[in-house]
Amino acid sequence: MKHEMVFTFLLMMVRPEASTSRIPRRRTTFTVEQLYLLEMYFAQSQYVGCDERERLARILSLDEYQVKIWFQNRRIRMRREANK
Repeated sequence: MKHEMVFTFLLMMVRPEASTSRIPRRRTTFTVEQLYLLEMYFAQSQYVGCDERERLARILSLDEYQVKIWFQNRRIRMRREANK
């Protein structure tokens, strides 16, 4: 842990922009159960509000951001399939 802090400090000294750069997020692999529930909610409403997104995230043990992006991607996929 201590070495990691020293390395981070040295990196920030050499490259100040490194302190503000984002660490890439790993791709989320949803479980069958998570996908089932997300699809059920999507069938009821293609848009999920802030409160509902928070609740869904808690139930599914996901971040709100992951739920939000899943709904965005699902709407895009639905539009693409409709245009075929």
